[in-house]
Amino acid sequence: MNRPAHWLVRLYPKAWRERYGDELQDLIETEGAGLRAHCDIVRAALDERLFDRSSLRAGQSTPSRGALALTLRTPSALVPLIMSAVALLVVLSTVIAFGTPHRDDEGATAHLFQLLIVGQLPFLAWFHLGRRRAHRIAAIMLHVAALSAALCPVWYLGL
Repeated sequence: MNRPAHWLVRLYPKAWRERYGDELQDLIETEGAGLRAHCDIVRAALDERLFDRSSLRAGQSTPSRGALALTLRTPSALVPLIMSAVALLVVLSTVIAFGTPHRDDEGATAHLFQLLIVGQLPFLAWFHLGRRRAHRIAAIMLHVAALSAALCPVWYLGL
């Protein structure tokens, strides 16, 4: 058994591996795969994980909503992303306009930032209740990235 081929196949979702995994592993082992082929396999595996196309393969006429598409189309998932973006813009616009003030009183900008960050929690809880595991994982990664982007300037500038 070729270990790189085995791990490349393991990147795909379980349902995909059960149906096509042996074929892909045999193809990689017999034909060999260079760096470009490995990159294509990793990209395709990521695509399979983000966009659920299992309903198209099963013969249904409409595709099921994939994890990323569900995150971007559901208001309870999109609102926290927008709130993180607004929080980032609030911090950046304040820093650009006034510099990095260090006052005893936090000010209206800091309170607005705090409300935007904490205000995401009810939306995130509502979205993540009752979702499939794949949808939750993709959404959590997206929300963590957006929240990190909003918090980084505050941490870096010591605001």
